[in-house]
Amino acid sequence: LMIIHVIYIDFLIFQYSCPFSKDLAKKIGTLNHNLGDLGNGGDLTELLKIIRRPGWTTPAELAFTHAILDAMLGHTAVLTKLRGDLLGAGHKVGTK
Repeated sequence: LMIIHVIYIDFLIFQYSCPFSKDLAKKIGTLNHNLGDLGNGGDLTELLKIIRRPGWTTPAELAFTHAILDAMLGHTAVLTKLRGDLLGAGHKVGTK
């Protein structure tokens, strides 16, 4: 909670000190919120309950489910890398 508070304070300082910060602040805030929602994952645990039911799916539906899950895993890996790259680049600004 303390880290979130510090990040929020930094966010507010940035918001008022940078002329183009309003749009960036909105995008960063929205992305942060959306990524937080993705991290919840509670609804995917429901999928584990559903797929254990008898007669849940056909082989074709199982293939689609695997494909969707593989794509989602790939997207989350890319988002994780992009987040790290963006933060890393941000830390390089103004350093020697």
